[in-house]
Amino acid sequence: SFSKIRSELQYTGMVLGGLLLVLFFFSVLSGIGISFFYDTNPENTYESVVFMTEIPLLSFIRNFHYWSSDLLLFVLFLHMTRVALTKPGGMARRYAWWIGLGLLIMVGAEMLLGTFMRGDQEALEAYSHFFIGTTGIVARYVPFITIITDFFSRNSALFRFFIIHSLLIPFAFLSLV
Repeated sequence: SFSKIRSELQYTGMVLGGLLLVLFFFSVLSGIGISFFYDTNPENTYESVVFMTEIPLLSFIRNFHYWSSDLLLFVLFLHMTRVALTKPGGMARRYAWWIGLGLLIMVGAEMLLGTFMRGDQEALEAYSHFFIGTTGIVARYVPFITIITDFFSRNSALFRFFIIHSLLIPFAFLSLV
C-alpha cells in the first residue's frame, strides 16, 4: 500500500541522512590527517602528495578521504532524489530541500577544490578548464566574476584553496546541517 511505501521512503531518508553525517565525519577526520603532510607551496605540492602515497598508512588515509568524499556526494544525490520523489510539502520541507541543494553545491565545490589541490596533471587541467570557462564565458555575463578569478590565480591560490576546502566550506556545511 501507499502508506507502507511512504514510511519505507521516510526510513530510507533517515538512513541516508545518518550516513551523510557519518561520511562527513570520516571526510573531516581523514582530511585533518592528510593536512599535516600537505604543502601549499606550488613548487612542492605534487611532491607532498607523492610523499603521502609512498607511506602505506598515509596512502590509505588519503584514499579514504577520496573515497568518503565520493561516497558523500553519491549518497547526498540519492538522499535529494528520495526527497524529490516523495514531493515534500509544507514550508519547512521546502526549506529543507533548498538547504539540501546548498549542501550539494558545497560538496561539489569541495570536490572541485580537492581536485585543484592535488597538484598533478589532472589538477592543472581542471584548474585551467575551470578558469578559462569562468573568465571566457561567465565573465561576459557576470563581469565582477573576474575579481574572484584574479584572487584565485596568483601564487597563493593553493593556500587559499586549502583554507576554503579545509575550513570555510566544512563550517558552512555544519552550519546548514
